[in-house]
Amino acid sequence: MQLKSTTALLIALSAVLFIGCAKELPIQESDEIKDNVLPLALFQQDVQIETAGNIAMAYNDLDLGQVVAVNEKKTSNVTYTKGPQELAPFFKDLRIESERVGATYKVTFQVSKNYLVAYLDSTGETLSGHSTELSNNSNLIPIFQFPVEAYGIKRRVKNSLGEETRTIEFVSTNKDAATHIRVPTLLSSRKLAGLFAKTPVEQSKVLLKDKVENRVWRVNQVRHLIGNQSILTASPSDGKAYNEDDVVRLKVFGDVVYIYRPTEASQLSEVEQKADRFGLPIRALLRCDERVARAAKIALDQCFLRAEFKVNVSAIVLKRDEDDDGALLATAQLSTAIDQNQTRLIHLDSNSFQESNLEISSVLPFGTELILNKEKDLDMTSEYLYVPSTHGTPREVVAADPFFQGDEKIVKLQWSEDGLRVFEIEKDGRFRNNDLNNSPVLIIPGRHVEWQCAKDRQGVCVGGLSENSQIPWQQRHYFVPNLDNLQVQEVNKLNIFNANDNCVRNTASRKTHHEIKPGVLNVEMERTFEVSSSFDCIVDLFYSDNLKSASFNVKYFYSLVRLNDLASPNYKTINYPITEQDDFGFFKDEDFRLNDIYDTRRMVQNYYLNRFNPAKTSIKYYLSQSFDRPENLFLKDATVKVIENINKSLE
Repeated sequence: MQLKSTTALLIALSAVLFIGCAKELPIQESDEIKDNVLPLALFQQDVQIETAGNIAMAYNDLDLGQVVAVNEKKTSNVTYTKGPQELAPFFKDLRIESERVGATYKVTFQVSKNYLVAYLDSTGETLSGHSTELSNNSNLIPIFQFPVEAYGIKRRVKNSLGEETRTIEFVSTNKDAATHIRVPTLLSSRKLAGLFAKTPVEQSKVLLKDKVENRVWRVNQVRHLIGNQSILTASPSDGKAYNEDDVVRLKVFGDVVYIYRPTEASQLSEVEQKADRFGLPIRALLRCDERVARAAKIALDQCFLRAEFKVNVSAIVLKRDEDDDGALLATAQLSTAIDQNQTRLIHLDSNSFQESNLEISSVLPFGTELILNKEKDLDMTSEYLYVPSTHGTPREVVAADPFFQGDEKIVKLQWSEDGLRVFEIEKDGRFRNNDLNNSPVLIIPGRHVEWQCAKDRQGVCVGGLSENSQIPWQQRHYFVPNLDNLQVQEVNKLNIFNANDNCVRNTASRKTHHEIKPGVLNVEMERTFEVSSSFDCIVDLFYSDNLKSASFNVKYFYSLVRLNDLASPNYKTINYPITEQDDFGFFKDEDFRLNDIYDTRRMVQNYYLNRFNPAKTSIKYYLSQSFDRPENLFLKDATVKVIENINKSLE
């Protein structure tokens, strides 16, 4: 019985062992395989992510955020909402370009020789310039990549007897034979796309050109942009110090960003003022726009931008990296192989900051000669009051009187091929259609010129100006007057009673002063006269031992002022008929006109009071600068007393 019991126990134990060996044992995979080895089939399945909020700029900087290219569109956190859970770690802490919360996006994958690249389907989205360049003209935007460490298969490890065990191993194969890939899923292995993969310092140097130009900058912001707090201390033009909150303007021309300082028109140099009159935009001097003028607190029509510093930039485009098999990756390099007018991106070279050294004199093809802008410097439509006079004369020359005023005239200006003509207009409006009824007064000879330059796509001159002689003189916008050769074409009382002697002739003349601006044309001429050496002409000077007066200089002043600027709009004309002239001793003006039948023997005569406008509260007299000389102090004091007495008599 005991033997039978033992036998039965052995049989039962053998049955238990047989049944246990017959069951499949669980496989064993290392953590490295579990985490990093994934079936290629997973990357063919649908994956979806959703924006979860926390919308912010990728490059978080208040001063530069709006101009840095990576910030053109804000980014949002995402959550992994659909797809194999094995792929969820790839999207941990991921941010994508999106300014909408709850937006869903489809994600696809492409596996190349060495990388796994994730793409976001952007159908229906407005892309930033950054994403557009990465898209390669498709709706698929790369968002990140992971390195593929190996292609292969998963299989059981065999023991020494060649039997498969329950341990799983990953065996490398070529890509075509592989069913799996080994990808390190640690976030440190994830590389974001394009500029998102760059360091913050690198991101801060890739800028949006239009944002840089359209912004009103402050000095402290430009220092921050360039990364140097010691720059922009003082103007190289006038030495004026920069304050941190001073307004500046940045403008991109080719491979240079110029830093402009707003300047009032009154602070421009003579050469800068001349450059403005030409109306041709040059890099050294631009006009302010309304925003800059307002920020700088300068009237728009008085605000100019002076180029004082510059920093080099490169026009760039994002060129995506390629894998060994030619497949495009998510990462990209900054390529300069592009026309500057075909990209919005520029890369700033912080180490190239320097003074602009834009010499206007190297751009403008002339020196100190006077050049007039025919549209800006002269009012050609208005009437002028013309008054000739003498200024200074020698004290021993009796043939010339100082401060002698000639006849005033109402004149207008007219361009001709040989210069600027001044003519007295026909008084009777019935005869003004005949230009020959206008009497010549003066002519300022000169030449009409036009300047041209090669311009960039922004319409700003590149290089210097040159004269364009191919267009008719009527179409040229500038005039170079020869004031030294101003010619008097009228006969005036001034000519009759000053240096008008058969023994005296004018031998030379030169311009000593001028003032030309809209509504004013004043020219002072110094004319040299010589007395004839004939006996009848020289005898008096010879016997009075005064031959030095046989040659002398006289200063003449020809003044034209716009009539509307002088005439009082509230002046009332007062008739002064002949019947009253015996009773009152007023000064008068005479006006003789033809009657309706043009009978010259029966002229229509009118007389008007010649007076100051009684509606004016004061009448101003201006003294010449010679009154300020110490030796003329008594004359100045006497003049003041005379005016005081006149004022008392008028009370």
